[in-house]
Amino acid sequence: MEWIYIKDQKIKEEKKKHNLPLRSSDQFPNRFSFQKIEKNWIKYWSEEEIYKFKIPEKISHKDIFSIDTPPDFTSGNLHMGHILNHSWIDFMARFQRSMGKIVYFPQGFDCHGLPTELKVQKLTGLTPTNDRATFIETCKHYTRKFIDRMREQFDSLGYSTDWDFSYETMSSDYMLSVQKTLIEFYKCGWLYRAKYPVHWCPKCETSLAKQEVGYIESSGFLWQIKLPIKGDSHKKLTIATTRPELIEACIAVLIHPDDWRYTNIENEEIFIPIAERYVPIIKDHAVDMNFGTGVVYCCTFGDEMDIQWQQKYHLPIYQILNPNGTMSSISKFKGLKSLQARYKIINFLEEQGYLGVKEDYPHRIIVHSERSSCNSPIEYLPIPQWFIKIKEFIPEIRKDGHTLNWFPNMSQKLFDWCDNLTWDWVISRQRAFGTPIPFWYCSNLECSYVYVPSIEHLPLDPTKKSCPIDHCPDCGSALTGEKDVCDCWIDSSITPLFISQWGRNDLFFKLIYPITVRPQGYEIIRTWLFYTLFRSKKLSGSKPFQDVMLNGMVAGPDGRKMSKSFGNIVSPDEVFPLYGTDAVRLWAAMGPPGQDYQFKFEWVYRTNPKQKAGKKFNEDQNRLQKGKMSQTEFDAKYMKHFPGIQENGKIINKIWNAYRLIWLIKQSISDQKLQMTSERLHSLDLNYYSLTDIDIFILNNLKKSLEEIESYWKKYQWKQGTSILRNFFKEYFCDQYLEALKYRFNSEHRFEKLSAIRICLFISFQLLKIWGILLPFITEELYSRLFSSWIIPKSIHLELWPFLNYNFSQENIESGQLQLKAIKRIRKAKSQVKYALNEYLEEILIYCPEVEQRRLENNLNPVKNTLNVQKITFLSGSELLNLKKCNVYHPIEDKSSDWIIFIKILD
Repeated sequence: MEWIYIKDQKIKEEKKKHNLPLRSSDQFPNRFSFQKIEKNWIKYWSEEEIYKFKIPEKISHKDIFSIDTPPDFTSGNLHMGHILNHSWIDFMARFQRSMGKIVYFPQGFDCHGLPTELKVQKLTGLTPTNDRATFIETCKHYTRKFIDRMREQFDSLGYSTDWDFSYETMSSDYMLSVQKTLIEFYKCGWLYRAKYPVHWCPKCETSLAKQEVGYIESSGFLWQIKLPIKGDSHKKLTIATTRPELIEACIAVLIHPDDWRYTNIENEEIFIPIAERYVPIIKDHAVDMNFGTGVVYCCTFGDEMDIQWQQKYHLPIYQILNPNGTMSSISKFKGLKSLQARYKIINFLEEQGYLGVKEDYPHRIIVHSERSSCNSPIEYLPIPQWFIKIKEFIPEIRKDGHTLNWFPNMSQKLFDWCDNLTWDWVISRQRAFGTPIPFWYCSNLECSYVYVPSIEHLPLDPTKKSCPIDHCPDCGSALTGEKDVCDCWIDSSITPLFISQWGRNDLFFKLIYPITVRPQGYEIIRTWLFYTLFRSKKLSGSKPFQDVMLNGMVAGPDGRKMSKSFGNIVSPDEVFPLYGTDAVRLWAAMGPPGQDYQFKFEWVYRTNPKQKAGKKFNEDQNRLQKGKMSQTEFDAKYMKHFPGIQENGKIINKIWNAYRLIWLIKQSISDQKLQMTSERLHSLDLNYYSLTDIDIFILNNLKKSLEEIESYWKKYQWKQGTSILRNFFKEYFCDQYLEALKYRFNSEHRFEKLSAIRICLFISFQLLKIWGILLPFITEELYSRLFSSWIIPKSIHLELWPFLNYNFSQENIESGQLQLKAIKRIRKAKSQVKYALNEYLEEILIYCPEVEQRRLENNLNPVKNTLNVQKITFLSGSELLNLKKCNVYHPIEDKSSDWIIFIKILD
């Protein structure tokens, strides 16, 4: 961008022209008041379109840095996991802008899904069965409200997206793209409809993909059931099962062929009570001989192994459970919930003498674990569903996974999932609020005809629109519009295609696709990344993105994932008002890549925030969870304290105070005397002959630090780069360099004073640009206050990264480093003997290594002037021994080095 040199009398006029906030020349508050400042800058950035995405002419794919941002589920509130993830996304956007890239990162919202339906049902009493159309519109209404709230929170985060490119998965444009991909898949033979056992949630009454289920530990029982062998009522085989309620669906009993306990059983059948039929005894190597008695029964369907055995041995299917989890019409316990039927069956088996030993048996059960707080046990039900062929493409997915750049490398999670995947992807869901599956199918169960609409008729809902043809052309039966909707991962797995305008704008698509980076959590590698890699590659012909940046999950102070049930969840709205957004973003910047990250807090008394909550707190928390204490009562008594964010707030204040000091010094000299122009600030067009060795050391250290930060941040390693920045700013710039400059700021020699202020402004300007990537609010405020005398840009966030090309001699660098070392050691010594740091001393005696002594002897003036010392004398070894016996001087030995400093003892 162009920088403008402004004379003093024109500043206000130019600021008004550029719509910049007016700052009084004599006003710089003692403290950073983030509450008002943040709101002002959010409004300013929006009005001035600071983050507007524009594509200049004659630009190529390599000039654009694109981000496939996670479309957040529209829960209505961001949590600290969002804050971590999206802070990292914003860091990379701001960093790449500073590197000269055109940054494109539209923020999406994942609208559809079961949680929204359940929330609407709870809030309104509506259900998708009594009025589907009204229910869907109500879901959309609430979702829009949730999106508005989440956008406000994104703005509060300082999120630098261009909202004109935002998208919603429930929009007609997005729905069209999703339905178009389904038609493409169907025409290629990759999408099909079939009746096949699927993961089914009886509580939510919908099918699930394998990625949506998981295992939890559960206490249970293992029952032994003694079953008679056909032809000999006295000869029995004892099976072991955790699910006796499935006995009526038993189709075979299996044993391991190598199990010595059952070698005498060959080609026999066994009687199944209640069902009153005989089933075969089959020997199969997949049987676990160590489970129970080593004899198991195969039911349709108890688990995935049952499905494999049924298909392997062509056994019959008895669907014993209804979709709502009750016993089906073929059961003698029709209509009962499965758990109710379990105990009636146990009682029957016990009365009839079939029941054997019952023992406690802790085991893992499979539940509906993903994208919902359901966590209810799932079943395996053979229900007609839509499937996408995926097993045959696993080698291709693995190959593409190897070509991605992983940060950090957690690709094995993808490959492990590929290796363990045995099912095709069931994409249909028996819900209402989702992308409609745009097909009509033949109502004749024996016919497989599907009517596929043309692309120009999309988007469409087959439940609202009649099929263009009256009857099935194959068998003449009626055609039925599909009521099922898509799995949400069908929506989100095309985000790279949608944001690059696949199928809508070929020129834009070639410019953007493939996307530069996919940022996401490691826990959804097996879902979002897996599905996106597969679907986008099949549709576009190339992988969807080049890099993958992985973050971990945010855990509470107890180390567990944040959850309402654990009482450890934190909303950003609880933290932002206390310490400001920048302090929270600094917390995010220190998150370890690809690892879970704790957000620590402690409970304190609201009436006395410095006192931690005591034993009574645990009692009150239990009362709250049991409904014996209201949330209002609890909140009136306790509050959360965030010590880590509070410490970050201190760093923010240190930045403010450092720049305020520079401003105060700058105010002592007129801007015209400083002769500062845009060229001087940008290119260090300073008089090299005016630089001291300390200046040279700091400039060289700054250059090295910026190179290291750049290297880390290019690899999305925010923590490492931030640590270097923090260390340089605090340790070198504030604690050492500014202290060493103070005597020059106060110098009576005009040239020395001006050169000190110029170099200080230059360094602080470069640092402010880097801090701006992490801390957008305080840096914009400081930028407008301190540098507006010379430059009138719209924002610091349009500034480029400082590429420093100067080189200095090693001798000058080492000399400056040694002078700062001496200043640091002597300051520490003065402090230890209760001298004020600026208190005048006539003489200091120093014993140090001879090589350091020789280097310092001719460069002592900066040290003496900084520390207000008249004379510094170096000691030899013999002089040191004699002086230690003297009571006039106090020796201060530095354990971290071999320096000994002698200061005259106070009277």
